[in-house]
Amino acid sequence: MAGTREIITLQFGHYSNFVGTHVWNIQENSFVYDPKAAKGPKELNHDVLFREGLTLHGEVTYTPRLVAFDLKGSLNTLKQEGTLYDLQYAEDKLQWPSDVTLHQVGVPQKNAFLRDLDRQQEEYLRGKSEESSQGDEEKTSEEMDTGEGTSSEDSPQVFGPAKLYNLDDSVKVWSDFLKPHLHPRSVTILRDYEHESECNPFNVYGQGKQVLTNKRFRDEIEDRIHFFTEECDHLQGFNILADTYNGFGGFTSSILEELADDYSNKGILSFGLMPAVLQYSSATEESYQLINSALSWEQLAHHSSLFVPLSLNKTPFDTSVAVQHFDHLNYNSSLHYHTSAILGACLDTLTLPFRLDTGPVAMTDVTDILSFQGRKVASLGVSLPFPLLENGSLANTLMAAGDMSPWKPVTPYSDNTTLPFAQTIVGRGVLPDKVQGTIDPNAPKLLKDCSTADEVLGLYLAEMFPNCISSVKVLQSPCQVTAPYPHMFSRNISSDGYVSQKNRSDSMGVNSVPVMTSLQSTPTSAKCVQALLKETKKLNISKYNKFLEAGLEQDDYKECLNSLETLQENYVVDMSFS
Repeated sequence: MAGTREIITLQFGHYSNFVGTHVWNIQENSFVYDPKAAKGPKELNHDVLFREGLTLHGEVTYTPRLVAFDLKGSLNTLKQEGTLYDLQYAEDKLQWPSDVTLHQVGVPQKNAFLRDLDRQQEEYLRGKSEESSQGDEEKTSEEMDTGEGTSSEDSPQVFGPAKLYNLDDSVKVWSDFLKPHLHPRSVTILRDYEHESECNPFNVYGQGKQVLTNKRFRDEIEDRIHFFTEECDHLQGFNILADTYNGFGGFTSSILEELADDYSNKGILSFGLMPAVLQYSSATEESYQLINSALSWEQLAHHSSLFVPLSLNKTPFDTSVAVQHFDHLNYNSSLHYHTSAILGACLDTLTLPFRLDTGPVAMTDVTDILSFQGRKVASLGVSLPFPLLENGSLANTLMAAGDMSPWKPVTPYSDNTTLPFAQTIVGRGVLPDKVQGTIDPNAPKLLKDCSTADEVLGLYLAEMFPNCISSVKVLQSPCQVTAPYPHMFSRNISSDGYVSQKNRSDSMGVNSVPVMTSLQSTPTSAKCVQALLKETKKLNISKYNKFLEAGLEQDDYKECLNSLETLQENYVVDMSFS
């Protein structure tokens, strides 16, 4: 099909918005606005996930095709409607006929990164104002935002400051490090609940479903989603990022059910997200998160083309916390800002085939292969950074890995020891001179005959995973991890993301890194579902009145557990799980 095949992203919940923010930042950092400054071929079509429009002043904008949901008090300094369509200083022009008493309320302070972005935006607008003395007639955002802008390469870019930031202590919410502008219809707030409220927490699956019984609010959500879908020429599907351990699980399930009905011929790729460290105020709260997860997983798996649970906690349904280790990362597992950065790089990489400028892969082609025979739950692994030596190559790196896969699982309870049914492997950051390098004389002749990165990786997968359906794509473009990506890379990672014999200086950050992801349909996916079932079966739902008061029927809960039982049985192939 000719033309851009658009994807719309929906983000449900605070942690999902953390992950999504890193995805959008990585993509914004990868934009090339001056074709002369491009390094290598144009590989990606950013119009798949981004849309063009015009501001009130007739300036071209480039914003994500995104609807994000969160609770009241979760935005900090970000306005829900964004800033693209502000009538600047309008409040200063109001003339009141009588005396007015002004009451000012303290506002949150922006961190250094956001202040620098504001300063650069002001400088850009000032420069544009000086270029033209003619002002446009005042129009509404709906009239101006026609989507008929120029190409993304012609759009103005507000570059992030080329300096290092330490945001670990200043990032409290996801908008504290959001780089791109959002469309006024992108952010939706659930105003019945307060972010991090202790009096009325949004921590029960049924609460999310009850929010949608408000017809006015439900219509508002439909209008927002339809705004983005109706401007698409060839919508191919939806990316869903959802917190599945709290009330957003129920909220997501309800909206996803409608999406599956309204867009039955489109792909829905869903990611169920959990932080690496979950704080439990009580044993009851821990049980709540188990029940929420069971109800959410069953519904997301049922209504999605493919469902991928994600967490850096390797065993989130057990009492102990065992977080995933990465050889060249030093991250704080208790910081959402850190853990979501890893998952954000994963999601940005694995979705690259859907966004190729030439020969893109359809989302449904991937989900259909991986969900064959009802295996709707997939597992994701990542190598971040992929350990290319400064003087090394893809071929040598894969040979050095031996029998061990180079990626680490970021789906709980998964491992690399079992042959998958099918998989899609995506690599990035492998330049032509990094494909072969100096190959060991004893290497197979087939490897010596490989001339592209796709061929090298394909040969490796054929050897490692015989009789497995594998699709492969390797891009030259690396993952851009400049500000506001956190400083997590070990000192032996160079500024270009390669493993070096010399330590990087403290004054130098990492600008980009090679990454490789592995999205698999594998028997070990059943372990994830089985672990959740094992713990939830210990719970007597009749003792948790808050779930029953929120509309959960005991028979429905039993049906949910039975459905999960059937789901995990689809993966059993002459093997038993302990």
